[in-house]
Amino acid sequence: MQISNSTVILILYMIAILSSQHGTAQAQTGAPGAPAKKMEEVYKNIQSLQGLPADQLPATMQFFESALGVGCQYCHVQGAFEKDDKTQKNTARKMIQMVTAINRDTFQGKREVTCNTCHRGAEEPEGIPEIPDAWPRQETTSATPATAPTYPASDLILGKFADSLGGITALENVTSRSIQGTVTLANGRQAKVEIFSELPGKRATVIHLENGDSTTI
Repeated sequence: MQISNSTVILILYMIAILSSQHGTAQAQTGAPGAPAKKMEEVYKNIQSLQGLPADQLPATMQFFESALGVGCQYCHVQGAFEKDDKTQKNTARKMIQMVTAINRDTFQGKREVTCNTCHRGAEEPEGIPEIPDAWPRQETTSATPATAPTYPASDLILGKFADSLGGITALENVTSRSIQGTVTLANGRQAKVEIFSELPGKRATVIHLENGDSTTI
């Protein structure tokens, strides 16, 4: 794997800064066999990363840089990393606390959410995705529309009905009629009904109920 010159310079620069401010690696880890020192025991002004091994700080800072696509000076004062002059440093501390709480309360302490989950190499996370102006339209097939069914004319149907009853002349001589059927009452029950009509303008309706007939004239 080839490493670019800029990457080598960045690594050497970080090593020089850490060595000048915090001593050698032996000062961080202590004598052989001794417990590893914590970040707050080796570095100055450690707040959100207390309790972590001191030798993990460089890798942690590199992770932050990659997640946000920034350099050391984005949060730190050059030559005085312990200072809190930049608001980005305090914001980073709040973000660390937020991510820690999410993993603790939602994922049983597993590291499921990190800076990169939202930032993806950008200083500002993109909260709303790009939404297309319109949904892609489905191509419609140029199928031949179905032909509507054809029915005989109403006059033809009525004419055949009149012929079955003896023709128009016979119907004109009819002066009375009776109809039998069923009717649904207000209570939901059904009853038999008879309707008698006679010209001119006479009509009687009889509904056969359980407690007697109801007649309307």
